[in-house]
Amino acid sequence: KKLKVSHRIVAFSGNLKTRIDFLEQRYGFRHLFDQEIYSFDHQVTKPDRKFVEVMIHEVKCKPEEIVYIDDNDPYTKPARDMGVKVLIYSRGQVEKLKRELRELGV
Repeated sequence: KKLKVSHRIVAFSGNLKTRIDFLEQRYGFRHLFDQEIYSFDHQVTKPDRKFVEVMIHEVKCKPEEIVYIDDNDPYTKPARDMGVKVLIYSRGQVEKLKRELRELGV
C-alpha cells in the first residue's frame, strides 16, 4: 500500500485463473494492483522470455525502469537478461526486501 502512493504496482503472475480467483476471494488483494498481467490471458508463462516481453510491453516502461520481485530465482533469468532489475523475495525476509528496494531508490 505504501509503494502504491508513489509507484505503479503490477501483478505479473504465472498462476492459473482459478487460483487467482480463489486467492482474491480469500484475501481480497487485487485492488492493490494498478495493473495485472496473468499468464492465462497470454497463453505463456514464466520463465518464458515471451512472457517477460508481454510484461514490458503492457507496462509501457523500459526494462531498466522495472523492479521485478519474485520468489523463484530461475523464473527471473529472462527478465535479468533483458535488463529488468530483479529482487528475490523469500517468506520472512520483509526487512531484506525493504532494504533492497531502498537501495534501488524505491
